[in-house]
Amino acid sequence: MTIDSVKRFMSEMLAAIMTCQTFLIIILLYLWISEKNKGEKPLLNQQNDLVHQTKSSELKRDVAAEKSYRKPHSNTNFKDQPIKSSSQNPLDAIANANLETDPEKRRMLYNAIAEEWAKVDPQACFDWVMSLNSPRDKSSALVKTILAVVRNDNIDLAVALIEKTPRGEFKDDAVVFAFRGIAHSDLNRAIDLAKYLSGEGAIRSVAADLAFVFSQQSRFDEMAEFWEKMPDGSFKEKFGASLVHNLCKDSPMLALNWVLDNSEYYAIDDSLKRIAGEFVKKDPAAAIESADLIDDLKIRNNYIQKLGLVWGREDPGSSGRWLIDKIGDDGYFRNKTIGDGIIAEWVQWDHEKAFTALETIQNPTDQTQAQLAAIQALSSFDPAAAATKLLPLLSPDSVDSQRAIAGVASNWLQRDPLAASQWIGLLDVGPLKDASIGSLVSNILSKDKNYEMAGSWAAQISSAEKRAATLAIIQNQKLANSP
Repeated sequence: MTIDSVKRFMSEMLAAIMTCQTFLIIILLYLWISEKNKGEKPLLNQQNDLVHQTKSSELKRDVAAEKSYRKPHSNTNFKDQPIKSSSQNPLDAIANANLETDPEKRRMLYNAIAEEWAKVDPQACFDWVMSLNSPRDKSSALVKTILAVVRNDNIDLAVALIEKTPRGEFKDDAVVFAFRGIAHSDLNRAIDLAKYLSGEGAIRSVAADLAFVFSQQSRFDEMAEFWEKMPDGSFKEKFGASLVHNLCKDSPMLALNWVLDNSEYYAIDDSLKRIAGEFVKKDPAAAIESADLIDDLKIRNNYIQKLGLVWGREDPGSSGRWLIDKIGDDGYFRNKTIGDGIIAEWVQWDHEKAFTALETIQNPTDQTQAQLAAIQALSSFDPAAAATKLLPLLSPDSVDSQRAIAGVASNWLQRDPLAASQWIGLLDVGPLKDASIGSLVSNILSKDKNYEMAGSWAAQISSAEKRAATLAIIQNQKLANSP
């Protein structure tokens, strides 16, 4: 047998094998398709024409839907299918809805029935709703019923139905969802409904809605009169907080005046922080001038400080440039309260730019004070960098320098006690090291309660007076914590 004949034989064998494989695949595919379609009948449309059957066939779903009331509810548009016939045949719609086994879908059907039925016979609809067994079904259908009555401008009936609702969660829900609609038609009737509220969440919601209506309609005289007549309690507290929130958006100055006139009802710091935030966004110059309205020095300083923090955070570049100009005009100390806040945020934004800008302050004392404020802010997130910038600025006998190094040491000890204590140990003996050791001892006493270690550090204080005072503090704490 020649090589050519062997090649020809092998080629013929390979072709035969491929043919058999192809035939086998066709047989297996036929068997699989037959098994898949086994037992299925062809799908016919309403004219008995054969319909191509696919999983996505819309007609297949329509034909299947005729066999069961529940099947159409599974499509994705279920909740958008109102029961249009419920106003004419509400009992039939209710009977059909009761067949639904899925609680969520049944609740949607009840809501659709309530919306339609309440338009033509709200009293009968209300009676049916109150007969529902499920609290969730009852609550949601009740809200739909009351809202439908409000939308028909039948405020008297809406209020009457709310009054007939049992006190508690159901009445709370009815008041909450109907309040704003009733308030736009008859504010006094809406306000009177607030007396029925019992839940904290409902009180908060209605108080916020009432504040929104007053501020949006600019009914400030009525608002003040209503406030005076309102009894002290949870509703007044929540109404006041919401009122400030709404007033801030439109008129921060009005919000500030309101809080100052009624300060006994407010957490003053939180309120001023909110007002400062909105005021600075609208008009930083006017916000700063508004501080003159505050007579109490402590409250005024807190407000100014918050203005600085918010303005520095919102626009560090512009606020920083404004501050440098003000320091040039008036000096650092007259602008310290707002300046410390601006500098703190400026350093957070870009401390290198901040320090470069502060070097342009002409007066050496003002420049040093501003730089120390920046270093203190820097030490809250990068104490090692703050320590490096701090040392060249310090004067050992300066109280401000001692306070600054103690602050940096304290912040560093909070983040990395080992690195901070090593840095303190390398400082030159003197007032600056003494101030830093004071921070270290405080840290040891609060964190570790290691009185021996605290005492060994206190012994390194060079000032005899400060050393004795620090050792006395350690001893007193040790005695107080002894069993």
